[in-house]
Amino acid sequence: MGRPVTGIRQLAPHTVLVTRLGAGAAVLAALCYSSFLLSPLTGAGSTRRGFISELEAAGQPWSWLYRLSDVVAGLAMLATAASMWSLLARLPRVRWACALLTMAGLGSVVDGASSMRCEVTATASCAVADTAGGLVGELSAVHTDSGLAGLIGIAGGAVLLGVLVRPCWPVFGPLSLGLGLCVAATALLDLALLLAGADIGSAERLRTLLSSGWLLLIGGWLPVGGPARPTEG
Repeated sequence: MGRPVTGIRQLAPHTVLVTRLGAGAAVLAALCYSSFLLSPLTGAGSTRRGFISELEAAGQPWSWLYRLSDVVAGLAMLATAASMWSLLARLPRVRWACALLTMAGLGSVVDGASSMRCEVTATASCAVADTAGGLVGELSAVHTDSGLAGLIGIAGGAVLLGVLVRPCWPVFGPLSLGLGLCVAATALLDLALLLAGADIGSAERLRTLLSSGWLLLIGGWLPVGGPARPTEG
């Protein structure tokens, strides 16, 4: 993507396998990470203006599906990060981006394993209980911490990866950088809407789609970029 390289069929079998596994895992992660798109089909329309995590709250229809999709997305991110670590071994600094993607994957797994107990934006009593501890209580909540890990991991990973590989892949690099900055911008919009007491559903869903777009971008780039193994500039 941006640089002609040797075809994947001419590479070592191990490299071909790792490349295909990494690309497939990235696509799977993208699909599972944006599973909220299924909410109109699963009867969870009441949470369209609230947090995506509310789809996983107890009592929500098909909550198990959304929790499972978060776990699968996280595991797929871990597999993608491991593949990138191996394929881009000659770009040591890229491993920092892999570490950030790993953090995002772990955050997604934890998010699916520890969902919200109720719908914060739909139930007054739930909202009171959720904010009872103030800012400290909010930041100490597991689902808050896992969400922050996912945000920092994806936004930071996309920006760092874009900057580091841009000299070798002048198309993929700026795209990754741009998506990372967009994810960060929508996160700031989330915060502004939250502090203003406005609905954050649309902004959070846009951020999630941008994150999934970056994962899809990796899935398309790895078969072209990963096996090329350029030397670091």
